[in-house]
Amino acid sequence: MLYTSESFQGGAILFEFWYFQVTTEALLVSISLALRSLCFIALSLLFILTTDSTKLMLSLMQQLKLPPKVTYGVLAGYRFLPTFKHELEILRQAHRIRGVGRAKGIKGRIQQFKRYSIPLLANAIRKAERVANAMESKGFTGDRNRTHYHEMKVCRRDWVFFGSMVGALFLTVFMSYYFGYLNIFGREIN
Repeated sequence: MLYTSESFQGGAILFEFWYFQVTTEALLVSISLALRSLCFIALSLLFILTTDSTKLMLSLMQQLKLPPKVTYGVLAGYRFLPTFKHELEILRQAHRIRGVGRAKGIKGRIQQFKRYSIPLLANAIRKAERVANAMESKGFTGDRNRTHYHEMKVCRRDWVFFGSMVGALFLTVFMSYYFGYLNIFGREIN
């Protein structure tokens, strides 16, 4: 709203704030950007909250033929994230008990980063080594021609969802074109 380009600064001035003039077109642009952001946030949250990460990675491995080393590596890393958060909290509490206060200034923050990052990195390496040994002892070689306990299949419901998403995209583009809002590379298409 405050930093719109020259082409969107027209319209009546609604109010002035310090050195900035907020116009009706600038307000409309800011509302448009906010709604676009909310759409992406809503779709992202819908995906994150309704998708099981293990099934997603297994599906990517089985359907898109991603290498098993990559998919299991991503799954292992994803599973470690909550433990890193817990370990960081334990480190902070240990430092607080020992009387090490919060860092002040840039130099203090760098030292605090070192105090936290080195033990976390050492624990991460230990855990990664344990997981690698466990996978190797259970016969994981990273071969693509392997059997799967959970077979992920694309069913009719998945194709209906995919078709409805693509249809919604084309409908949005068509409606934008029809109402004159389609703006490609700075030129309006009419």
